[in-house]
Amino acid sequence: MLMAEHMLRPRWYNLVMFVVILIMEVWTQSRSGLLALLAFNLLIIRRVPTRYLVLAVILGAIALPLAPHSWWERMLKTAAMQRGSVELFSWLMRVFAYITAFKVLAASWQHWLIGVGFLGFRFVSDKYNALHYKIGQCENWWLETWVGLGIFGVYACTRWFVQFFKLGQATKRVTKPGTFGYHLADACTCHWSSASAWSI
Repeated sequence: MLMAEHMLRPRWYNLVMFVVILIMEVWTQSRSGLLALLAFNLLIIRRVPTRYLVLAVILGAIALPLAPHSWWERMLKTAAMQRGSVELFSWLMRVFAYITAFKVLAASWQHWLIGVGFLGFRFVSDKYNALHYKIGQCENWWLETWVGLGIFGVYACTRWFVQFFKLGQATKRVTKPGTFGYHLADACTCHWSSASAWSI
């Protein structure tokens, strides 16, 4: 929404908000949030004017040394997979959850077909791992959907996502260019068609 607003009404304080988002990302030290942010930026990078990319690189080079020591420590432990660290433990727990989820699916044709019930993984996970550990969630949205709602649930959710993007495309076609609705539809389909709108 912030990007759509900036494309409609370019203002300097919108760029400040982008910086605030990056600062919040560093403060939370969320690795999955960082990956999501990078993935989203890769989707739109071709549509962003070169001057903004250069500015982002320069600001990043300036800001990274200012990041707190705890952030660097967390990222380096994650990259190095340091034995005994909380970062490695949390990563391995995700892998452990994936393996357990696949064991749940493989246990019965009913599991992969219709699932074990919405958010039901947490109630059966301890029966499908050697540690008998009750895992709260699969740590993967699609896998959680498959385990909980079966292949029919995966199909329904996939169809919903496809329709969401089609809705964005249809909205963009019938909405007057330059309006907030047009740019929001553009954002929802990850198409940044008007690079000139990024100018301040």
